Amino acid sequence: MTLHSLNGTAGAADGTAPGETEQFFRRLAGAARRDPAPRPLRDLAEAAHRLVLRHVVPGPPAAPEPAGMRSRLPNGRYAPTGPAPGDLLEHLGHLAADAASEGEATAAGGAMVGVAGAPGSVPVLVPAVTALVRGLHSDPAIRPLLRLVPALVGEAASDRSDPVVALAAAARRLLADPVACVAAWTSSATADARFHATIRQEPS
Repeated sequence: MTLHSLNGTAGAADGTAPGETEQFFRRLAGAARRDPAPRPLRDLAEAAHRLVLRHVVPGPPAAPEPAGMRSRLPNGRYAPTGPAPGDLLEHLGHLAADAASEGEATAAGGAMVGVAGAPGSVPVLVPAVTALVRGLHSDPAIRPLLRLVPALVGEAASDRSDPVVALAAAARRLLADPVACVAAWTSSATADARFHATIRQEPS
């Protein structure tokens, strides 16, 4: 298995094509049945782990931001009682994977950190998440894996000791396991669908 073989439409420079992400993870599921620990994914996971660890910041975590922060939706409105934070987080992963440019992808990645509910970790996590998103977005063959970044950010945000180290460990663990990757994508797709359903039901 090669990572490029998972993506039949690899090479697009302006985001993922319609249906490309689903096709990618379907192929990944098939590859997992043949090899539960493929070397290309393990190499990618190790590379992601090293990349994130470059952004470890020594010292105590930053002080928490003031309470009362609200999630901002892509249309600019605030949603104190709108989509669940977890669904919004997964939608940002969708935006990152479909982004037409690296800047759009990294903006979505930075927003994930705040939505994940760890305001005190925002200053240290944003550079690490940005680097991870930039790395995954740079290669169209693996760009669908951006759909997994919300799961990694959510796990890292819950670690109050060193969220960047937690992000690196989560990336190495998840990206090396094709079965876990497919399960995380399935969960992400379900949450993203809930997000869209909630937005459609909101009054204009």
